[in-house]
This record gives sequence, structure tokens and C-alpha cells, in this order.
Amino acid sequence: MSRGAKRRGATHAQRFPSALKLNDIRPRDFAHFVRCANPLPATILTNSKNLAEVKKLQMPETLIGGNFYGSVPEEIMHELNQRMATAYWRDALEQSSGFLHEKKEWFLSPKKVSFIPYLNLKKESVVLDIGAGSGVISAALSHHVKQVMVLEKSDENVAFMKTRFQQDNISNIQVIKGDVLDIPFKDSTFDSVILSGVLEWIPNADINKNPKLLQLKGLKEISRVVKKGGELYIGIENRFYLGYFAGYNDPHCGIPWVTILPRFLAKIYSERKTKKPYVNYLYSSSGYKKILKEAGFINAKVYWAFPTYNEIKQIIPIRRNVLKYYFKNSYLSDYYVKNPNVRQKIKSILKHILPFEMNMHSFIIIANKC
Repeated sequence: MSRGAKRRGATHAQRFPSALKLNDIRPRDFAHFVRCANPLPATILTNSKNLAEVKKLQMPETLIGGNFYGSVPEEIMHELNQRMATAYWRDALEQSSGFLHEKKEWFLSPKKVSFIPYLNLKKESVVLDIGAGSGVISAALSHHVKQVMVLEKSDENVAFMKTRFQQDNISNIQVIKGDVLDIPFKDSTFDSVILSGVLEWIPNADINKNPKLLQLKGLKEISRVVKKGGELYIGIENRFYLGYFAGYNDPHCGIPWVTILPRFLAKIYSERKTKKPYVNYLYSSSGYKKILKEAGFINAKVYWAFPTYNEIKQIIPIRRNVLKYYFKNSYLSDYYVKNPNVRQKIKSILKHILPFEMNMHSFIIIANKC
């Protein structure tokens, strides 16, 4: 019997000495990963330079590189779920080809969970993960807390996660089909709520209604189920990212300009291009703070997730001297611009020509309930 088969056949207690364990990375590997995830910067093992270290940690090489954006269509998830009826989920995934093969990191990668050390988690915490997708964040959270509740709209994603967690003997995660606009839990149930790549999709529930009001309704529902002093984590794109001014397509509706246009013009443009209104509202850092405050959250801390919140290599706090902080602590500035005089000129140009926040594709936001 192979080592992998032995590990999969072991009981939960044999594999993990305590009840709260991680699925995707073994405990000792996750401990190393968490130590790496610090603000100066949060370095994740994802590039070829760190390949030797990845192998040393015995982490699967499938965690390196690849496409991590978006989710997997229902029909493709259905095919995967059918294969999982007779195979271990990782084996079924490895045997896949085409689109699913390209999306393996959506199921496996630790890059999306490097925000965990920034949360105020305790062993007795109860966490809600909304729109969990493949369950990669939930699996990571299960290592740190007493209970993880998953709220997911997609039937196929619900089926996948239930099988995944069952096959991996993770007993402290419960998956429920439901929607953020009508969360099926009592008031003040959770210590923390995770909303990664979900806020912008909430308005799709009814494209004829005001998108911001639907987002606000969802956030107020979250505020209702979070305990006083509890926290909300959000991973999301920056509305005023420079690429959108250069004509990059909006990552949600697939057409350019709508992200940065005034809302009424974006609606008109989108209706002419797609026959549908633009509803996937993004905001600036101050815009996110404002809508969170309206929903009952305070002390919102916004960080720059580089390069994106889905594949975090660095977590940089957004503050007045963020440009200085970035060039002082970022290994990227030294890697791309080795000459210190050139780096200084670049800093000066960026500072005077455009707000540095426009260089930020994505944010991670952590806020507390009033």
C-alpha cells in the first residue's frame, strides 16, 4: 500500500492528534505556512524560486502556479462529483483534463488562505464561510476553530464539499445550501464570517434591483448573525484599479469600462453590450469602509492583497505612507528594480502622477461588528 493510500485510510484521530485539523496541508506544513504569512510580506510558496522548499515540505507541486480565478461551471462540477462516487476526490481531480485540470488550484491552493493569521480566531470559535466554492478556505479554517459552517448556493459545490470533507474525515465542517440574503441562522451565532469573492456577486440574485442595496442587505444579514465584536473578512477587487482605466475587462461581466464609469452610464453601456445591466459593483477602499459602516461594521482595516486576493503573495496595509512601506518591505521592488536610484524615481513618479491605490488590483478587508 502506498504512503498516500495509508494516509487516506487512516482514521481522523490517527492522522490528526486534535479535533481541529487542516485538509489541504499537513499540520506541520501549515505551521510553516502561517509563519510565512506576515505583513512584511506574506510570502507564499508559489514560485519556482521556492520549489526546493516546497519539495522539502512535501507539499504537492500542484500548488504552484496555475489559473485561480473564478469558479467551476455546474456541469463540470457534476462530472467531477460523479467520478468521486468511486474515487478519492484528489485522484478524481488529478485524472481530470481540460478546464478542470487548469482549475486545480481552485481546489488545492493555500495562497487564498494566507489571511488566516490576521483573524482573531480561537479554538472555541465558530466561523461561517459564505460562498465557499471548493471548500479550500473552510478546510484551512477547520484547523484553527471549533466549528466551520459553510453556506453555499450551488448544488454541485455543496455535493462536492460534503464528499471532500467526508473523504478526508474532517468532522468539524457542516455544509448547508443557502444564500447570503437569507442566512438560516439565529442572531449572534458566529465569531467570524468569511466573504471571499462573494460581495460583488450578491446583486445577481435580482438584476432589476439596486445592486448596492442588495449588497447592503447581504452585509446586514451577516451583521445580524455575527456576535458583537465579531469580525467579517472580505476578499474583493478594487474598483479603481489602473488596469480598468486601460481597458481591461471587468472580471465579473467580461466587458471593459463598466467598473470605473458612473453607475448610470455603466448600466446603459452594459445593457447595450450584453442586454443586461451592470450589477457587480466594486468600490474603492473608502467605498468599502462606507458600506460596511452602513451595515453595522466598524474599524474596517483594508489591506492590499498582492497580486490578488485569490493568490496572495503579499499583504500590505493601506495607510498614508503605503508607497514608502511597499518599497521598503516588498521583495518585488528589489526583484524588478535593482537600482536604488531608479526605484526612487519610480516612487516619485507614482506619487505625483496617480494615487498609489490605483496600482492595487485587490483588497482584503477585516471589520468588526459594532
